[in-house]
Amino acid sequence: FRELFQDLQGCIILKHERVEERVFVTTYENGTAIAVNYNDYDAEINGIQVPQRGYAVVERGSNQ
Repeated sequence: FRELFQDLQGCIILKHERVEERVFVTTYENGTAIAVNYNDYDAEINGIQVPQRGYAVVERGSNQ
């Protein structure tokens, strides 16, 4: 978890949006987007599997 957010320290959140029921994507100023899935089933965002009650990077930023 620490490794994932290391490059995001100091980055401004540009957008936080609900993309599906109980699935949210936060987009940071460097272009990184992280999806969080609060459901009891997996979701798919941008072709990337987001595990149930988990998270995944769905877009890599310029520093990654």
